[in-house]
Amino acid sequence: MVRKKDPFWEYVDPLDGRFVCKFCGRNFPGGVPRIKSHLSGITGRDIDICANVPDDVQAKAFLAIGVPGIYKKKDKDEVDKKLAKFFTLNNIAFNVVQKESFKEFLRAIMDYGPSYKIPSYSILRTKLIPDVKKDVEHYVAEVSKEKKTGTYLRDILITVVEDIGPQHVTQFITDNASNFESAGDMLMGKYIHLYKTRCAAHGIQLLLKDIYGEVEWVRNVIDDAKLIVTYMYKHTIILSLMREHTNNKELKHPCATRFASNFKMLESVLNVEDELRVFVASSTWRGLEYSKQAMAKNVTSIIQRSEFWKQGKEVLHALEPLVRVLRLVDGEGSTSAYLYEAMERAKEAIKQNCHHNQSKYMQIWTLFEVRRSNNIIHPVHAAAAFLNPAYMRSENFREDKEIKEGIAYVLENLVSPDEKSGFLKELQLYRMKPSSLFTSTAISMLKTSHPRVWWDFCGDSLPILRKYAIRILSQPCSSSPCERNWSAWEAAQTKKRNRLTPEMLDTLVYVRMNTMMMEKFDVLKAKDLEPIDLDHLDELPNYVDHDQDEDGDLSDATNTLVPCDDDLTWLDDIGHTSSIQ
Repeated sequence: MVRKKDPFWEYVDPLDGRFVCKFCGRNFPGGVPRIKSHLSGITGRDIDICANVPDDVQAKAFLAIGVPGIYKKKDKDEVDKKLAKFFTLNNIAFNVVQKESFKEFLRAIMDYGPSYKIPSYSILRTKLIPDVKKDVEHYVAEVSKEKKTGTYLRDILITVVEDIGPQHVTQFITDNASNFESAGDMLMGKYIHLYKTRCAAHGIQLLLKDIYGEVEWVRNVIDDAKLIVTYMYKHTIILSLMREHTNNKELKHPCATRFASNFKMLESVLNVEDELRVFVASSTWRGLEYSKQAMAKNVTSIIQRSEFWKQGKEVLHALEPLVRVLRLVDGEGSTSAYLYEAMERAKEAIKQNCHHNQSKYMQIWTLFEVRRSNNIIHPVHAAAAFLNPAYMRSENFREDKEIKEGIAYVLENLVSPDEKSGFLKELQLYRMKPSSLFTSTAISMLKTSHPRVWWDFCGDSLPILRKYAIRILSQPCSSSPCERNWSAWEAAQTKKRNRLTPEMLDTLVYVRMNTMMMEKFDVLKAKDLEPIDLDHLDELPNYVDHDQDEDGDLSDATNTLVPCDDDLTWLDDIGHTSSIQ
């Protein structure tokens, strides 16, 4: 009769004094207590546990046994104390108990039952976390497909344009992300006076990436310099000794997606050539156990090799013209009048700096022309060069096909229909360089004033051309100022502020960026009145690697190759930076 009343008999086939488990098929002697022990999953009860028992049956058997240590409802205080102890010993923030994810975890454990086993450290690290990452990546990908389409971005950008006022928006700067390209095309369809360009700073960075990837004599030198930097910062004692020998001069660190940082890194190594040579030749270096390692021997060989230093200087000279152009466009200000001429000068300077060695400079020129056409120079930049009166009157100016196509682009796409005829007439007068336009005052101002200012003061006789010249010559060539915004977001959202609401973060970024603009407005305004001397681009502020601190050194000296994550993806091939000017 007992067998009919106890529910656990339904999970076995009873025999005479024995039973056969329906799940695993094994035969055991005994009655209900041993059936429960077999199905409970608890070892050490004088019977093998069932390997095939369903979770719900196992949980019922576990509870039916009444294992010592299982808490009843009246023991909730003890469970709570264990929770408090867990939080305290592991430095877990108390607000975690309010997180829905924590509650979901506890509910999942209760639903699973007492047979749940905590995964090992290795399983958590190598399997579970990567699995969760895949789930998140899948979700992000799906959301991105839905949300970050060209149409979605267009609607956002239209809101911004309307808020600013369409009459105050001239240019849309982006990189090669297809969704922003599409959004830009749709914006130009709605606002016919708007034109779209690609970030010139981004394009130059990509050109430097191409050179590193495809020009072997450049890559070999940079890789050797990287090895030196990596090893000098690999061990604390070596870093300390290096600083002692270099009088605390720091080596710059390359950034994984900012390829101009290779130039700065190589430059910093070449600047301490003598000091590094003395260091690796010293008895102190030779006495280090580290110096006997294979990597240390390789570094010593590189530093002692005269060819490395000679080739390093060649690479530095070859890349310097491009870094000078990067200095021009990476900052704030009206640079569109100068980009075209700066790139022409850079091309010729590369040839000269390679000592007219065709096998070297032609490799760079081939890559130069591809990026110049696809990522740096827009027809508006060619037109801007023509509208720069100082360049147009100079001996270096050539009214080539590209210049003419730039003017044609402006006429076709930016000039309103009722002004096209007047624009062409005034354009012809400007090309003739009449004395009525280029008076003695106007000629003097070519050396003292920005082209935009020159047109504002001297262009009264050509009112239509003057209007469009000022509009075009007032523009920047890159979206770098947007990156200042991202840096502000990072500064606002520190570990101590990670509980700030989105509204408060918006406020902090708004106040930070606009306060900085207020503080430097007068300086920038005065600077933007002056012409830019392309012969002295090295006097402009240094190219800034935003992943390095103000001293140019990484906050974590052990990270010699820094992956630039999101932060700033306008330097990646699939970046998403854009700006409206």
